[in-house]
Amino acid sequence: MHLYDFPVEILDQIFRELDPSFFYDDLGRLTVSKLWYQFALPRFLPELRIKSTRSLLAVADNSELLARAEPLLEAADLTVDGLGRDFSHIRGSFAGIGKDTLIALTDCVRAFSSSYDVIIAFLNRCPRLKSLRLRMKEDSRAGKSINGLFDMMGGYCKADHVLDTFAVRAGNLTSLVIDLAGGRSSSGTGTDPDDPDKTHFCMQLRRLLPSLRKFHCRMDRICPHMIDFDHRTIGDWPLEEIIINLSLQDFAIDQYYYGFAPCRVPVDCRDPAHARQDPIEAAVVLREDFETWMLDLAQGLKHARMVRTIWDAYPERCRLPFDILAEDALNSHVYRLQPGDPWDAMGELIDDGKEFGYSDDSEEEHQDEEEDHDDAAISE
Repeated sequence: MHLYDFPVEILDQIFRELDPSFFYDDLGRLTVSKLWYQFALPRFLPELRIKSTRSLLAVADNSELLARAEPLLEAADLTVDGLGRDFSHIRGSFAGIGKDTLIALTDCVRAFSSSYDVIIAFLNRCPRLKSLRLRMKEDSRAGKSINGLFDMMGGYCKADHVLDTFAVRAGNLTSLVIDLAGGRSSSGTGTDPDDPDKTHFCMQLRRLLPSLRKFHCRMDRICPHMIDFDHRTIGDWPLEEIIINLSLQDFAIDQYYYGFAPCRVPVDCRDPAHARQDPIEAAVVLREDFETWMLDLAQGLKHARMVRTIWDAYPERCRLPFDILAEDALNSHVYRLQPGDPWDAMGELIDDGKEFGYSDDSEEEHQDEEEDHDDAAISE
């Protein structure tokens, strides 16, 4: 019996069992036939999955697809991976970059900006959208000279674009996952003298937390202002899962980091100069601040299932790779994660995981304990 010989009700039930990822893995699966397309499209449209910058440009240019998806879209997963594909052949210093390349680079940024605006406007029109994920991947195809130009231009994805993403369906989203560590966007402290918080991503994200059920965040510039709430005032929040990821060892070091840093480290928006003086010390202090506030959240959130901080454990001899550790504030458990693990993975439970974080204070305390133990042995 041929598939198309089944009654319409049976065909509809068969396609309802398919996950949207089945079609995103191979878009050709949408166009087997007209009848197939009729049943496949409603399964494909509730989830928008953009896996690269090139994919974003193509989707933004497909007005028919966006119009069909608008009333059905429930989740959007946006990944951009830079604009270096067309400039991967350019190496060396700025002096080797000609006028034509600069014009082409500017045109690429403008095209990306225009397409990104189209996608954001589309998402704001989707009445059923509840889940949004934005990931900026590191662009390994562009050389240092091209990436340096992107830095001078404020990144290929401007701060305003990121802020517009945060504002998508504000108050209606239940899940927000933000991973900007691989991008080169202008983040951190505010730059508008009339509104210091305007481009401070942490303050913008802070305003979204009371309405979310799930929130994951990783940025290279970040601060605890994002979560500094009085735990007595957040009991009615629906937030069930919050993860702050401070692990950046997989990303290349760029021009913003100074001093001895074996890998990229998170920079505190409140005190970026500290990271230039002693990157590792600054990262440890930042992590400890986050852990303090996450403990407060864990005390106040009635519906919480996971309140987690992830960080790189910098040993005294900073040699890559470091352990990636995750502390769950609800039970004080510390887990060792493997590179590539989901942020909410359980990993390997560590009994006394704190000792894996580099801290002068903890080392001195350990020495004091050993001296006390020796004194006690002598007295005995």
